Amino acid sequence: MSLGDEVGLFYDVPDEEYHGLKIPSNSSIRKFAELPALYELEYLKHEEDEGMTQAFQMGKVFEVLVLEPHKAIQIVTFSTKTYDSKEAVGCVGPQRIPIAAQDLPKVEQWAKCMLERYPFNAETKKQVTGIVDFEFGEKKVRAKIRMDEVDFENRIIYDYKLMRAIDPEQFEKDAWEKGYDTQNALYCKAMDILAPGDPWKFVFRVQMKHPYGFDTRFTTKYWFNTESIEKAWSHVSMQLQIMASTTAYRGYREGCLSTERFKWGRG
Repeated sequence: MSLGDEVGLFYDVPDEEYHGLKIPSNSSIRKFAELPALYELEYLKHEEDEGMTQAFQMGKVFEVLVLEPHKAIQIVTFSTKTYDSKEAVGCVGPQRIPIAAQDLPKVEQWAKCMLERYPFNAETKKQVTGIVDFEFGEKKVRAKIRMDEVDFENRIIYDYKLMRAIDPEQFEKDAWEKGYDTQNALYCKAMDILAPGDPWKFVFRVQMKHPYGFDTRFTTKYWFNTESIEKAWSHVSMQLQIMASTTAYRGYREGCLSTERFKWGRG
């Protein structure tokens, strides 16, 4: 049986297996809303490895140190500064988490800050994958979620973010641009189905990429109000229904454009 054949909660699902499952997720829903043709290219047909980026690898190592410290033995370093060098690419492999040697001490410091503010909880589940069917009348859409940490007793989903700026205004901006609100809505609705009971809550635990050494003043948490979550779910549910009913992933169409709506900045 393969991942996605059945609904439910699954643990220790390898990254390649999760990302290889071609069903809607928060990131693919966002891409579909931007342009369905890109969704088809990037999520339905694309098979090749995109390569490493500094931000992604630092975030991956950060999550391992905070949530799964027993996997720290999988962290391997390379001496070059760039993540596309021959040495860096040579570090890629199963159960290996590459990171530049110069970046690892900073990530270790940030992980210590996070754990000082929010200590490791051995009772919660880490890296939980959910496969869920959303029903909209006669339509049924299967989707996937991956949660950093799940507190089943208190019904809270925790998501960890490593960011350059974490002040409230910047987080709100990033939430809008990167779909943190839709992530919240999708995950909570999915868990309401997979683990019914009182409504699930969602909390972002955020660490700033600061250069100041050990300092927990740059570690905080955020959550969305009910109105924001309801609006986000309205958007997500609409996109899921459209995705379920179309196979015509069109690109841009020809048309005459106008700059009339841009009134500012021109004399």
